[in-house]
Amino acid sequence: MYAHKLAYIFSDISDSIRVSYLQASQLPESLKLFGPNQREHMNTSVMALVEESLLAGKVVFQNSAVAKAFIDLRAWMYKNLYYVLDGEEYSQGLEKKVNDVFDFLSLVIPRSSNTIAVIATMTDDEVLRVADYADISDYQKLKRLGFWESVEYAKNYC
Repeated sequence: MYAHKLAYIFSDISDSIRVSYLQASQLPESLKLFGPNQREHMNTSVMALVEESLLAGKVVFQNSAVAKAFIDLRAWMYKNLYYVLDGEEYSQGLEKKVNDVFDFLSLVIPRSSNTIAVIATMTDDEVLRVADYADISDYQKLKRLGFWESVEYAKNYC
């Protein structure tokens, strides 16, 4: 339960910076408490979770300084990213990219259910890259991406 919350918040922060939706300077100061990068963010949080849980004699993550900073950061993410994206053109742009990827991969994979399964295994970065390559007929660049193993499997075995 906590691992998922920690992972998605810190991953979403990294992703939103990587795709230039947010700038590091826009993030709350409390993020500095967790360290300089996603790996340190997770490490700091997990260590605080373990320490707080050991002291309480049960799994808990709400009273330590790190836990309180995480709770504030999570609220900030909902207010400034998740709720905003739900109503913006940004999410419509991403939806279009996913649809473009579906159309492109449908040319390679014979069954649409298999195409959907492949897209479900792709990272955000892979979807964005494929969307950029969707107008080319040379698949060589795409074959270097990790998800392509799923394409080959879907083409040949499903």
